[in-house]
Formats: sequence, structure tokens, C-alpha cells
Amino acid sequence: PPPGYHYRPNPLPTLAFSRAVVKKSGLKLFALCSDRGKGFFSADARAANVEFTMAAVRLAADLGTGVVTSHIGHVPEDAGELSAGKKALYEIGEHAKYLGVTFATETGPEDPPALAALLNSIGSEGLGVNYDPANLVGNGFDHIEGVRHLAKRIKHTHAKDRKRGGPEVPLGEGDVDFPKWTSALRAAGYEGPLTIEREGGEDRVGEIRRAVEFLRKLP
Repeated sequence: PPPGYHYRPNPLPTLAFSRAVVKKSGLKLFALCSDRGKGFFSADARAANVEFTMAAVRLAADLGTGVVTSHIGHVPEDAGELSAGKKALYEIGEHAKYLGVTFATETGPEDPPALAALLNSIGSEGLGVNYDPANLVGNGFDHIEGVRHLAKRIKHTHAKDRKRGGPEVPLGEGDVDFPKWTSALRAAGYEGPLTIEREGGEDRVGEIRRAVEFLRKLP
């Protein structure tokens, strides 16, 4: 196990109930989301966020789910904050790797080449990427070419749409080029799910249903 690792199993009655619910539903869990909205570069929130994330990784392993997604926060310019954040992410990555899980940071704040460089510099194989093209579009980054930069790290995706410089919108109504994006994912060897995410709107259930049909019609 990685240095400092202490396995604390999740409460067994709750876990057994959760496993039973998943089995009875016939659903397959592709990922858990562990996001407190704090990131890992702020000294005020780092310790609590690491503890929370470690617990989420343990839960993912116990439930047989291979990915935990989260935002890691804006990468700071301050060398001390950057170093401390990278150390925390390394510990989480090694914890995840030991349990057969990947901790996948969501794309958005940084352009894909910069994110790839950051993850490579941390050096843990337990760290991956949750690729959200809408977040990249919203921040003016190339959501198609970005797949190539992060190809080996992509473990999960969000199928989400957004206008450049504008709000999130239903799939097919924004500036995400879904045919090119899904083609790039296939070329990169990604075979995981396209997880529909809808954060706004007054008819989210209906829009998710329509999003499923939209994705099924893609070449």
C-alpha cells in the first residue's frame, strides 16, 4: 500500500444495502462523483477535501466502481500552493491505484495540454481525466484537439453542451461538435460511457431523454 495508507472500510450494513439496491435495479455504476467544490490547492480546504475524497475512493472500490470524478480546482501560480496540491493529488492517486480505482479530474479550468502536463508532473497512475467538452468550450479551449492531449488519461466523460461564452444548453443546441468529439474519443481508444450531464433547465428529465436519442443517432 502507499505510504500513510490506512484502510477504513465503509459501514457494512449501509454498504450491503447499497450493493443490494444496485443489483436489484439492474444498473451498472460507471463512476461516483466526489466534489465538495473546494479543490486541492487551497490550504483552508485541502485536508478536509483529501479525507472526503479518500472515503469516496474507498466507497467506489467497495461498490465495484472503477472511477471517482471531481474538480481539482484552479492550478495556482504560487509555487507553495502548487506543490502542496500536487502532493495531495499524488496521495489520492496512489490510494486509488492501490484499490483499483482511478481518480479523474474534470476538464475545464485549464486547457488540455496544461492539464496533461500537470498530471504527468504528479506522476501517479491512479490519476485520470473526466473529459467534459462543454466546460472546455465555455472557457475557449479546443475540445476536439484536447482529446489527443489527454487520450491516455480519459477514464470518463460528460456528454454536455454549451454555447461559447454562454450558458449550458441541451445537447445539440450548443457549440460542442459531438460527431467530431465522439470520433476523437474512439480514435483515442476510449470505450467508456458518455454520461449525460444537465445542470440547468426546467425539464431536465425530458432533456436527458432527448439527449439519449441525440447520442444514439450519432455516427
